[in-house]
Amino acid sequence: MSEFFQPGDYWAENRYDVADENSISGISREIRDCGSGYGGPARLELRLANNFDKLSFKAGQANQSESSRDTLVVRVVGNGNQIDIQRIPFNKVQGFDLEVADVNALEVEFYLDDEVTECGNSGTSTAVIWDVELQ
Repeated sequence: MSEFFQPGDYWAENRYDVADENSISGISREIRDCGSGYGGPARLELRLANNFDKLSFKAGQANQSESSRDTLVVRVVGNGNQIDIQRIPFNKVQGFDLEVADVNALEVEFYLDDEVTECGNSGTSTAVIWDVELQ
């Protein structure tokens, strides 16, 4: 977690079970808000200083999430421009392999998919990110 720029108090490092992957070392945060509007998404930021070409990581919802009905949205933004966006249902792991050449400020945003019927009514989802690697 120390590699991220000012991650804030709501993020935690621990071991998690995500789908069929057990005891992975990752970073997590409870996600309550649907869409990227009210209060904004939860964010992790990397300051890359234009020194890297590729970023890879995995993301999903922890098996201990309160809700198994919501879909997690993970959006990656580099220098203010969207690089990728993925919708990740419960019990799935999503891998990301991204080109980040000429990117200094890179944000990974997390929120619940407001297109899901009754989004957020089943409780919180615990977003997990792991295997973060820069090249």
